[in-house]
Amino acid sequence: MRNSHGNMLGMVTLTMAVIIALGIAGLTLHNLLFERNRAQCQADALAVRFASDINEGDRVGQINELEAASRELIFASRQQLKKCSDEDYDFLAPLCRQLMSEARSGHVLLERERHNLIGVIERNLQKSALESNNAIGEQRAFGIPWLRVREPRIDRIELGYIDNIESSVKDTEAIDGLTEFDNARGYVDDKSKLYKGNLTASLPEVDADLCFKFSSLPACVDKTSCPARNTNPGVFVSEGTIFDNGYPILANIDQAPAAVQILCSMHTSLGVRDKMESDVALVSTGVTNGALAGGE
Repeated sequence: MRNSHGNMLGMVTLTMAVIIALGIAGLTLHNLLFERNRAQCQADALAVRFASDINEGDRVGQINELEAASRELIFASRQQLKKCSDEDYDFLAPLCRQLMSEARSGHVLLERERHNLIGVIERNLQKSALESNNAIGEQRAFGIPWLRVREPRIDRIELGYIDNIESSVKDTEAIDGLTEFDNARGYVDDKSKLYKGNLTASLPEVDADLCFKFSSLPACVDKTSCPARNTNPGVFVSEGTIFDNGYPILANIDQAPAAVQILCSMHTSLGVRDKMESDVALVSTGVTNGALAGGE
């Protein structure tokens, strides 16, 4: 009889222990998933904020328009110089050569400013990432006796663009010869008449040494610019890493970016003495707001 009572008590005790263990495991998994989803929302919000900084004041859109205007000016100046040489306008040749020289010199200045803009964007995002990590410190997002979760930290930042997005510049078709040249080179999308995104365009003959770069940026349509937003990380194309292992690094980025991808880690530890530790990886991609310049 005693053995029967003892066996029953042992069975009840074992059952209760299993139920408690399952309850603790379920509570742990639930809290871990909840914190993971909350951290992903934080990373998404951070990616959108960083993306908004890229085209702040429509600076990338304006650079795109200036690249197109500089290209048209050089092409038209070359046409006029050739016309002066081919026809009986020798007295205008010095003026045409001066205008041609100024147009090319202006593009050199524009390229310098474009590279300066890329550097400003990189430094601003690096500074924002450092400030975000410093503000978090060792702050805990959640903690129970056997599970501790810390706030997510930024590990890496990459700049780039979204695949299959055209530039914000429309082919005006205003200069004879230039549209034909661009169509032959495949620079312009047949349907939208927008220059292709992340394009490095050139000019014919003598001016082929110059490069004109159009950033992949949504165009302004009907005076409406699309807002900064999150997108699928799979469509992001990286041009360079500007932040790695929690620190800024030098990057060789030649195109003005239009999107940012951040990789964060959320440190978790399990056990009374943190015997089991791991970092939960989080990825989020933000696309900058569309251009305002050049809108119809």
